[in-house]
Order: sequence, then C-alpha cells, then structure tokens
Amino acid sequence: MATRTTLPPRKRTPASRRIRTAAAVGAAAARAVDRVLSSQEALALLLSRLEAAGWHIEREPERPNGRRTAAGLTPPARAR
Repeated sequence: MATRTTLPPRKRTPASRRIRTAAAVGAAAARAVDRVLSSQEALALLLSRLEAAGWHIEREPERPNGRRTAAGLTPPARAR
C-alpha cells in the first residue's frame, strides 16, 4: 500500500481570495449595468421583466425631447 505524502499548506489566505473575488464580481456587475443602461431596448426589457416579477416601476412623464428621466423602483410586496 502506498503512503500519501502531505503537501505543505498554501501561503494564500482565504481573505485575499475573497477580496479578489469580490473585486471581480463588482467589476462584472458594473459592466453589466453599463451595458443595460447604454441601450434603450435593454433597459425596456429589464423594466418589463421587473414588472412581470411584481415590481412597481414609477416612471417620470416623457420630456419634450422624447427621453424619460430615471425610474423609481418599489420591490414586490412579498420582498418588503
């Protein structure tokens, strides 16, 4: 029967791994938000999906130039 040798523990601490992972996740989320907000179609799709999930979207009236201002979000009743 072969004996198994133990390897020395790695020098990297779990905290440094979490920090790097959190930074990568934050950067990916920021890129996704930029991508959605840069496209009127993607934003409309997001808002329709939120409404379908029970969110109430408070939209500002359209401005004379045809653009809307930011929408306020209210979570579904089950999430409050």
